[in-house]
Amino acid sequence: MSRGSRALCTLYTATALWHAWCTINTLGYAPLWASVLNMAASVVAVIAIVREYDLADERHEVAALREREGRRNAWPGPPPDDGPPLNDREQDAFDQLAAQFDDPRSNAA
Repeated sequence: MSRGSRALCTLYTATALWHAWCTINTLGYAPLWASVLNMAASVVAVIAIVREYDLADERHEVAALREREGRRNAWPGPPPDDGPPLNDREQDAFDQLAAQFDDPRSNAA
């Protein structure tokens, strides 16, 4: 979360607490509509705090996706694949190695 968002959340929290305090103080002494209006204003401040946190999460997610895409594009040429095909000598060596693992006599169970 950025500094500006933190400052806004602090102001929204202070506003919500102020309106809650005003709501409690006006319940028996002022018209009912004033108390309801203060209560609604404190709820609006809480909604604004939730919105700021959602925006911060979205900004963080977009930044992570951009960084991931940048890393992907940092490599020159096409994306890496399985590599060049094996020549006959390399294929024979691989087959011999694979046969050693497939041989049931080599398993000492």
